[in-house]
Amino acid sequence: MDSELYALLVRNEYAYSVRDLNGGMREYSAVIDGYWRTRFLLNDNTKTACEIVGSDLRLKPFSLSDINWDSLNNSGYEYEENARQLAAHYPVSIYPFDEGIALIKWVLHPDGMYFMDEDGYGMEDCEEESLYACIDTHGNVLVKFRPLDSAHTEKSILEEASRITRQ
Repeated sequence: MDSELYALLVRNEYAYSVRDLNGGMREYSAVIDGYWRTRFLLNDNTKTACEIVGSDLRLKPFSLSDINWDSLNNSGYEYEENARQLAAHYPVSIYPFDEGIALIKWVLHPDGMYFMDEDGYGMEDCEEESLYACIDTHGNVLVKFRPLDSAHTEKSILEEASRITRQ
């Protein structure tokens, strides 16, 4: 987290779409390639910020070690390749914070409707492939990125992150 970046972003807030994430946290989004993208996470309590998605459409504060590779199920799409490149070509969403923890969703490949035009053409036969992680108010990963399934639900990974922060 960077205090100089925070000051710059706050001074230029008008250039972003700002969303309150509770607990003194905010998300700044900007248009890149014609789509609104999550760009920065701001912590108003510590007056710091970090870049989440860069203008190059790559995840910035995370590394390959923040992914639970054993949990990936190769679907045949660009799923695993996008994960290996930390590519954020599709939406990245930060959920509201609760007790200093937030869920973050990283779409590696959207469902087929994403590709549909206004006339209904172009839809592809595919399902969304997303990874989820839990982060703290500094953008640090508490629970590694993984797909959600019957064993790992939003509730279970949030509980896991909560146990980690209590240690």
